[in-house]
Formats: sequence, structure tokens, C-alpha cells
Amino acid sequence: MNKITENWDTKAGLIVYTIAVPFAVSLTTLGVTKSPWAALAVFLCFWIPYGIAWKVRRSFWFIKKKINIVFALHNVDGSEGVSGLIRIIEHQIRQEITQQIGIIRSRRVKIKFLPSDRRIANTEEAERKIKKGYVGHTLMVWGSVIKVGDEVSCRRNNFTYEFSLNRYYPEITREEIKRKFGVSMQKTIDSASWNLNLSKTGQFGTYVNNLYDISFYIIGRTLLTTSNHGKGIEILESLLSRTNSMPEIERRQRGGFISSLAEILAEAHWILAGANIFSDRKKMEYHCERALRYREYHYGANLMMAYIRERFYDDEEGAEFRLMRAETFARSRQQDHYFSRAYFALKRGQYKKAIAFYKKLEKADLELSPVPLSAAEDLRGVFEKTKEKAFLFGEAYIAFTWLPQYRRGGGKSLFKKFIKNVNNDENYTDLINEVARILEN
Repeated sequence: MNKITENWDTKAGLIVYTIAVPFAVSLTTLGVTKSPWAALAVFLCFWIPYGIAWKVRRSFWFIKKKINIVFALHNVDGSEGVSGLIRIIEHQIRQEITQQIGIIRSRRVKIKFLPSDRRIANTEEAERKIKKGYVGHTLMVWGSVIKVGDEVSCRRNNFTYEFSLNRYYPEITREEIKRKFGVSMQKTIDSASWNLNLSKTGQFGTYVNNLYDISFYIIGRTLLTTSNHGKGIEILESLLSRTNSMPEIERRQRGGFISSLAEILAEAHWILAGANIFSDRKKMEYHCERALRYREYHYGANLMMAYIRERFYDDEEGAEFRLMRAETFARSRQQDHYFSRAYFALKRGQYKKAIAFYKKLEKADLELSPVPLSAAEDLRGVFEKTKEKAFLFGEAYIAFTWLPQYRRGGGKSLFKKFIKNVNNDENYTDLINEVARILEN
């Protein structure tokens, strides 16, 4: 009887509660009242409310503009013990959410456990279901739980989400980004231990933690792909804080997961720092500091902090420190620091060095990079503010080499303007000679 009561939302429960029970009660009513209409009324009073509740319980109508996590853990052999474990998983997951992200914020999260006989057959079906949600906010966790002897295990753990991208990466196609995103996500999923016996308390706890961690990791990362950075960062930072508060042994077991979280958070904060570079200096600095907190060797964040220290605090020593860190940790194709090096060389009157740095950049593939345009416009702003002619040379060199459609008449026009401004000043001989060499060719 307990099994039937607990599994009212299964197909077996549908038969019991919409046919067997109403029919039995209706027959009793008919025997007492002798009225078929009374018996029909009693039958419908049982059937209609339960039928609606059963349909809603098994449907995807619940999906709203919240963070939706749907669990479809299929009880393969219909074992009562497995059904009980799935109910406990549901309770533990809800408890974890309330404890970790707070009661108020947990109202923004919709958790749904589908009945244990509701089977998601394949990825295509899961993808069709989550499209009823909204991109980046809906995740389906599905798998098959089976009992063999005394061992209960989830043989398949699948995490299905819908990828979006509201940021333009011109160097690769959207499908390629999606593929790389999926590979990265799967790597994190695979880093967790899934070969567990759920009938053992310790391993059951590990399984619940894995479900929680991976679910919110995926939700946080997919939120970032929708440019919903605030929510995504909030979720991932909460997850990192939770993981770091675990006992040391568990933290070691989750070393790869912690590293991945820190990497993603550093990147997200760096993106936000860049988004505020012209609009909100305080936000730019805040997000840059956060990025470096998570990844001290983050290339872009170190470059940006060098800019902040020099431009806003006149702290060349601090800027040099960050620039050196960026150079130290730069990968083979990361050469944007040469623009910064050239800027400092122009500022210090080290013109041969500045030219050498620009020549190094000529070998780099910058055709689709936004950095040359940003560097040229920054030099233009510095020139207009300081009237230092060397910065005009820098703007001209960048425009001539990488920006054929530059709005100020192009690099050639700016070179001529530079020559006119310096008026054969011997202090700029190295720059004048370089311009002459370029224009002759």
C-alpha cells in the first residue's frame, strides 16, 4: 500500500487512482444510494482532480523564467527501494539548495523530479523537452537507476542543456564554439566520481553532491553564454565557496572541479572588466581584481591591470609588474602585450624599442583581432590629451599596418600629419626615419 501511495504519479498509480479506487467507491455509493448519477458524481470527483494532478506532475508545464533543473531518474526495475532512494535524492537536493544559496534566492530556482517511471530515452528527447524553457536557464539531468543485489547505481548520468551565445567570436564559427564548449563541459562532468553504490551512505552523499555541483556548474556557465553574467557569476562563486568549505580530503578529490570554476570565473570577470572599460572605471577595476583573485596568471586581466595602474594611478612600477606577469604566462599566440610595451617605450622616448615591438607584432595574425583598433584609439586619446607627438606615430603605425579602414584617413594620412607636427625635430629622428622607410615602400 505504501508503494502505491508513494508512486501515485506513475502509470501504475494512474490505474489505481483513476480506475480502481473511483470504481470501487462508486459501486459502494450505488449500493447505498441506488442512484447511478450519485455514483457517477463520486467517480468524477475522484477522477478529475487526480487526473489533472497526475498530468501536471509528469509534464513540463512548470517551466518558467527561472533557473530550471529537471531530474528524470528512471527506476529501471520498479524497485521500491530505488524509488525510496530517488525520493531521498530529491529531498537532499532541495535541502542543499536552501542551505547553500539561501531561501530567498532559491525561489528563483525551480527543481522538478519527474516520476521514477518517466523515462527520457535519448538526448534528442531531452533537448526537445528543455526547449520549452528558455536558453541558458534550463537543464535536464537524466539517467537510469538500477538495483543489482545489494548494490544500487546510476548507470547513466546525462546532463542536457541548450547552448546559446550572445558574444561574437569572428575567428571561429558558432558551431565550433558550441563543440568546444560541450567538450569542456563533458570534461568537468567526467572529472566527478560516478561509479558509486547508492545504497552506501557515504557514496550516496557523494552522488548527491556531484548532482548538485555539476547541475549548478552547467547552469552558471550556460547563463554566461546568454550574456547573463551577473547571475552566472553569482551561481559559480557560490558553488566555489561551497566546495572550498568542504573537508580537505573532499577538496582534493574535487581539485579539477575547483580549478575549472576558478578559470571560468576569472574569464567572466575579465569580460565584464572589458565591457566597462569606457563606461565605469570602478566596475572595470573591481572585475579585473576579481579575475586576478581567481587566476593570478590570467593574461588579459594582467594586461588590463597594467593599463589601470599606469593610466589611473600613474603607477608605472605596478604597471610593469603586471605587464611582466602577462609576458611570463603568455601562450604562443598571445602577443597583445607588445602593444603595451610599445606604448611604454613611446612614453619613455625609447623609440627604437617601440618600433621593434611593433615589428614583432607584424608577424602575428591580427586581421580579425579587436586589439589594434583599441590600441590605436587609446593612443589617439593620449595624444589629444598630452600633445606628445610620439603617440601620434604609434596611432599611425597601427592604422597603417592593421587598420586599412581607419576612420581618421588611414595610416598614411596620419604619418603625414606626424611628419608635419614634428617639423624635423631631432628628438624624433628614429621615428621620422621609420616613417620615411614605410612611405617609400
